[in-house]
Amino acid sequence: MTGAPTTAAHDAWVALALVEGLTARTALDLATRLGGPEAVLSASPAVLTSVGLRAGVVASIGTARERAGRERETLGALGATVVTRDDPAYPARLRPLTDAPLALFVRGTLEAADDLAVAVVGSRRAGEYGRGVAVDLANGLAQAGLTR
Repeated sequence: MTGAPTTAAHDAWVALALVEGLTARTALDLATRLGGPEAVLSASPAVLTSVGLRAGVVASIGTARERAGRERETLGALGATVVTRDDPAYPARLRPLTDAPLALFVRGTLEAADDLAVAVVGSRRAGEYGRGVAVDLANGLAQAGLTR
């Protein structure tokens, strides 16, 4: 994968972003309470359950590092990068939002000068129709002067 070298915290944020059922707000709260994103991934199932996480989320956290490794390989093959909340490239307007994504999976570049920017977020298993609508929407917004 291109971009800056990853750190343990960066990799942990990516892993947490891939946990189904774990909201960004909850992940941030857990990281604050337990001592960072790596501590969340290293926490025992008993600790994670004691803070109110459902069993499915706890199980998903247990396998998140492995999924993150596979995701990095896939992103590298696509020429994409990951920008996490603690990365200087993370958009300044998103950073203060408690429910902003933990990680942005980026193909292309994020520029500080992109005041008018749009992100198209969708399903990993989008159908042909959904992909077509996303492309048309992104192209229309770009032609109107927004970056994508």
